[in-house]
Amino acid sequence: MDSKISEHAVEQLLHIDEHGWAREFEAIADYLDEFGTHTPARLREEAARIAAQLPSVEQKVA
Repeated sequence: MDSKISEHAVEQLLHIDEHGWAREFEAIADYLDEFGTHTPARLREEAARIAAQLPSVEQKVA
């Protein structure tokens, strides 16, 4: 059985929707903001680190 995958299929499977992730991360930042000072500093630091790697995310979580 030949199980070759086309180049197009591989591209679709491995595609990362950066803008989608950015929108999702903005929603996560808003959620964390709901907890104010109750959000652990380490969690905010990790969120800021991730946000810095997403090109279109505002730095709301820092």
